[in-house]
Amino acid sequence: MSGAEFVTVRLLGRGVSGERLRAAVAEFSEFGADRGRNAVGARLGGVAVVASVGDGGQGASDVHLAVDAERGRRSLLACADVVYVSEVRPAAQATLTARELSYRYQGCLVAAAPGENGWAVVVRERRRADGSRRTVERLLPYSLAEADPSAAWRERPHPLLLSCVHGWLVAGSGVTGLTPAVTLSA
Repeated sequence: MSGAEFVTVRLLGRGVSGERLRAAVAEFSEFGADRGRNAVGARLGGVAVVASVGDGGQGASDVHLAVDAERGRRSLLACADVVYVSEVRPAAQATLTARELSYRYQGCLVAAAPGENGWAVVVRERRRADGSRRTVERLLPYSLAEADPSAAWRERPHPLLLSCVHGWLVAGSGVTGLTPAVTLSA
């Protein structure tokens, strides 16, 4: 990703085979110039999800702005739905960075930093009936991302995994369903 991108997310549903999910990733990768790096699939709470850079056509359940806080245009950070950094950090530093991004950019739903074993993610829950909001932290293993098994980035951070999380959350799924993510704090 180039630092700031519009991302399209599609929920494929439950019971989708790995083969079907990889085929969807390949199909949506064809829309971008950086083929192979511009689409990713994941299973969140048992639901197959695909995120791709740009407007990939029909069937989108979510379109949002994802911005790299280190490489993206600063003017876009205030309106980004997903804010992240790309540089891998020690796990504790990644958690602190994700918290800082969430605090600094209050409009984002998902803030994240890559650590040694996965994305440290801070998710801002929807407003409660009393108007309050809670933030929940999770560690998302990089291995949640599904794509072509030969892809060189399979075990490295891919920011589109965060967009899968965003699309899954705005479709109405709760933060507690983010499994097999590890809870950092709640």
